[in-house]
Amino acid sequence: MEIGVYAAKTQLSALIDRVAAGEDVVITRHGRAVARLAPVGDTAPASRPLGLMRGKIEIAPGFYTPMTPEELALWEDGPVFSGNPGPGLDPDPDPDKA
Repeated sequence: MEIGVYAAKTQLSALIDRVAAGEDVVITRHGRAVARLAPVGDTAPASRPLGLMRGKIEIAPGFYTPMTPEELALWEDGPVFSGNPGPGLDPDPDPDKA
């Protein structure tokens, strides 16, 4: 089915009902097709079986080893958590400063 933009605006609910029933609707402007309303189909995400990546991912042996106090200090006092964005960056950017 083809319908003009103005008519589509005034009949949107009816057009959606037709699309939900499986019909495609082409919206035209000055006789030229500019948009298509079509049913979206099944939007449910596909299920993923458990164990899909078993044997394909390996965790490094030292992954669960606790950090040393020095590593922890670097982590906690680094640019992410300390409020210090790092060298050369403004720690308190103010868009009104200029």
